[in-house]
Amino acid sequence: MNILKFGQIIYQWLSQFATTYRGVLPAGEKPKSPYLQFSGYYDNFAMQFILPVQIYTFPTTSYEEVIKIADEIAKAVTEAGILISDTDMKIKIEKGSPFYQDKADEDETVRAGYINLLITIYGGK
Repeated sequence: MNILKFGQIIYQWLSQFATTYRGVLPAGEKPKSPYLQFSGYYDNFAMQFILPVQIYTFPTTSYEEVIKIADEIAKAVTEAGILISDTDMKIKIEKGSPFYQDKADEDETVRAGYINLLITIYGGK
């Protein structure tokens, strides 16, 4: 239940920045640009772990939109980190290191990057 709850909370938080997908894109669906993609990660209570989040934009040959989204997320996280929660679980999000990196191009009209979020989970039932 904790793994599901964490996935739901982080998905909802990331969705404020762009359309967000957990895992692979749905079969046959062309995503709306820009979009975020992350895989499921989870660790024990109060243990820190890195959650990589990929940022995609297309059709473009510029990283500008990708970097703007990374900057929006960085601003939301702040230098001190941010705490998001529901009634049973609290999640501290900090900037991982490195926070942002360009990602190898998928093709010549797609630009991507990824950010590393440092996650600590407290609570959960």
